[in-house]
Amino acid sequence: MWTKKNSKKFELVGKLDKICIYPVKSCRGMTLSHADCLQQSLKYKTLMDRHWIVINAEGRFVTIRQEPRMVLISPGVTKDGKYLLLDAPNMDTLQVPIDGPANEQNIMNFRVFSRTMQGHNCGKEAEEWLSSFLKSDGCKLVHLSSNLNLCDISQTPSPIQLGKKGDMIAYQDDAAFMLVGQASLDDLNEKLEKPISIKNFRPNFVVTGSKPFAEDDWKYINIGNVLLRHVKCDDRCKVTTINPETGIQNDNNEPLTTLKTYRMCKPEDKPLYQESPLFGVHLALDAGGSIKIGDPVYACSE
Repeated sequence: MWTKKNSKKFELVGKLDKICIYPVKSCRGMTLSHADCLQQSLKYKTLMDRHWIVINAEGRFVTIRQEPRMVLISPGVTKDGKYLLLDAPNMDTLQVPIDGPANEQNIMNFRVFSRTMQGHNCGKEAEEWLSSFLKSDGCKLVHLSSNLNLCDISQTPSPIQLGKKGDMIAYQDDAAFMLVGQASLDDLNEKLEKPISIKNFRPNFVVTGSKPFAEDDWKYINIGNVLLRHVKCDDRCKVTTINPETGIQNDNNEPLTTLKTYRMCKPEDKPLYQESPLFGVHLALDAGGSIKIGDPVYACSE
């Protein structure tokens, strides 16, 4: 088992203040008191982070960018862990079997950015529910079940190779985990006319007690018995401008407009980040385990 005793120089940098999981990509998150960190994502009971995705009638994956109302869909899980629950305004609760029929006939192939992915179609009832709420016919709920392949980010086409061999993800953008320091949000909110929520940034972990943007320089992070490794900073997009409570986009394109005034990458990193501002960090797993709110957070910058 990994321990700090035989590793690099770690310093106490704060404590774990929030844990969030997003079972369905681009839908609302669940705030947790504890979770398990697996190679490809956070796990809570039988739910895995971003292991479900919405695919439209043209076979393309759908996010908040195209359908901002997705942020109004709230996930949950039944007490027995057998069903994913989805709720949305003026809709009946949808129950989706987590271990549904897994035959080759309902496997879908599609692309998530530059990656070719697969998933099991969760069925007609889920399709009708999503299509009704999003007012777009043919929206299917697709699940990356345990018998399908994950994606190795080190093999993903990119201007710069990311991660190491064996850094796996499901339907996340760039890495298995994402962390933000609360002080970074506080620093941003001081510059905004109207403060925004940490929910705009959809992190898995929020750390308190650190300095603004200190997380940019943390090469390794230890929480509980978990060891996480820096993969890249998070280059931000239109998703952050969608109000997570209403699904309405900010008229002034905030917080992107303000972030672009002081959170752009170094010139040598432009092939990777291009013109997107940076906020938060993407992480991969080096040692798995369990975490809980209040855990001390240690980091190494070497």
